[in-house]
Amino acid sequence: MDNARKVIPFFSAGTKTFRVANPYVGGDSLNANIYSGLATALQNSGVVNPVLEVENTWNKRVSIEYRNVASLYAELNLCKNLTFRSTFYADMSTVNTRTYNPLYYAYDPVSNVPFLYGSKTQVSESDDSYKKFQQDHILTFKKSFGDHSLTATAGFTTYYFGHFGRTGIAKPYTTGNALPIPDDKRFWYMTTQFNDPNTTIASSGQSEYSTASVLGRVLYNYKAKYFLTASLRDDATSQIPTKNRHQQFWALGAAWDLTKENFMADIPQINFLKLKASSGVLGNQSASYLDGTPINYPFYPSLNTNSSAVFGQYVYAAAVNSYEPNPELKWETVHA
Repeated sequence: MDNARKVIPFFSAGTKTFRVANPYVGGDSLNANIYSGLATALQNSGVVNPVLEVENTWNKRVSIEYRNVASLYAELNLCKNLTFRSTFYADMSTVNTRTYNPLYYAYDPVSNVPFLYGSKTQVSESDDSYKKFQQDHILTFKKSFGDHSLTATAGFTTYYFGHFGRTGIAKPYTTGNALPIPDDKRFWYMTTQFNDPNTTIASSGQSEYSTASVLGRVLYNYKAKYFLTASLRDDATSQIPTKNRHQQFWALGAAWDLTKENFMADIPQINFLKLKASSGVLGNQSASYLDGTPINYPFYPSLNTNSSAVFGQYVYAAAVNSYEPNPELKWETVHA
């Protein structure tokens, strides 16, 4: 949609039929319905015709996810008004994604001449593993006495997230009677007889973080019309330096169910009306670069290895921090 917004609306969004060489089979030709490229004399700032790319690549991606989700809990009634509950959650998944870059044509809207727009085949394959685990241990006290009702909760909870990814790019041979990687899902893998192992590239990426929290909350209501809520929690995260890792957050709230008041009985047009007010402090542990890319470990920067250092008359390869970490980094807090 962003590319469509940027394109100068001077050219057709439809196709024209041209007789062109088959890009996959040498010496063969075919009639192809081809979308327009852009006139670089008018627009060459990296903008592309989104219809051209979408119509030629929409079915060149295969993504398969296997996911297992489970939860287990045990609840114990310690006495009439006191309950203890432990819950364990697990969410594990693996995602295999294969993307193929096909060969396809566009035509110059000024000269009306077709040209090979997607000129090189390539296969990108990634395997991503996600692991999420959580445990909650909650003690709850409930009691009603007359028109009053009280619920008090205390608990301990932890959460773990881990992502482990591997990515590879396979390109065809460029020497001899090299053939492009076929437009066939059977060959959309890293290693086939069509890819050049000398140009195959592999990389990996991984990140982990965990949180641990102690929490408490009190709920009170009078005649199920007037409600008060108070909560307090202490959260700790592995993404913050040790000395500032813990942060306390609180919230206070009140509500009034007006529809249970006698003066609302004469207003049949309103069957439910409740007034609410609250205040508290919210916390955020995440961070990102200016382009929105998340920073996995805000206080522990990754390294850029494409730098150099000079010692005397010699220049050596060097690694530098991707940014300067803040040793006083704390939770981001918002008063609401």
